[in-house]
Amino acid sequence: MQDTRLRKVVEARAIGYKVVQKTHNMGKSKIGRLFKKDHATVIHGLKTFSHLYETEPFFKFKYNMILTEYQETIGDLDDDF
Repeated sequence: MQDTRLRKVVEARAIGYKVVQKTHNMGKSKIGRLFKKDHATVIHGLKTFSHLYETEPFFKFKYNMILTEYQETIGDLDDDF
């Protein structure tokens, strides 16, 4: 992922952190390694996620769509084994 502060990238990164945290029960340090960020960046991204989720209806919609799609994909992968 890009090192940028563009809103669309910040939102995508925050959603990515939350999806991984929720679906894989990973700690912040491990999520940071996955995204090549430090744990403090992940903490900030998750705070940003919480704020946007509470205040921006379209952000909430995007997150829920991405989470559902990701969970379905993971489920489909489990069916292959």
